[in-house]
Amino acid sequence: MTRWVDFKALKQRISIEQVLEHYGVQVKRVHHDYLRGYCPLPTHSSLASRESFGVQTTRNLWACHSASCCGARQGQVGGTVLDLVAWMESCTIREAALLLQERWGDEAKSVKNDQRVSKRSHADDPQPTPARLPFSYLFTGLRASLSLTS
Repeated sequence: MTRWVDFKALKQRISIEQVLEHYGVQVKRVHHDYLRGYCPLPTHSSLASRESFGVQTTRNLWACHSASCCGARQGQVGGTVLDLVAWMESCTIREAALLLQERWGDEAKSVKNDQRVSKRSHADDPQPTPARLPFSYLFTGLRASLSLTS
């Protein structure tokens, strides 16, 4: 039996800063929502590029702009927390999601249950009677004519 993984919930609930801290990645705050530092990815081979790793904390995204690093990742500049863990662990996105669930709890499971409840059928619920509007529109003598010329 395969385990359920809610990728969207994981990307929303686990901050990229938590993941960076877990891996011991040292970054410095450049702006209130942007971090910069040395690239921690095993695909990064350039010794000349300094602080090419950037993190947008409000959007929970990362990027490494080093040509060697991007080239090793088939042109992929960055991604989400799932992509970061997948590159750090040299695993698939699904395996990265399972690792995140194990490390920070099965948070996606509760979201899945909440979604199931919110999407339930409301056939048994009584339908409310629409409120009467205090005004009405009167359409009299309204005609539209259309002439076609060739």
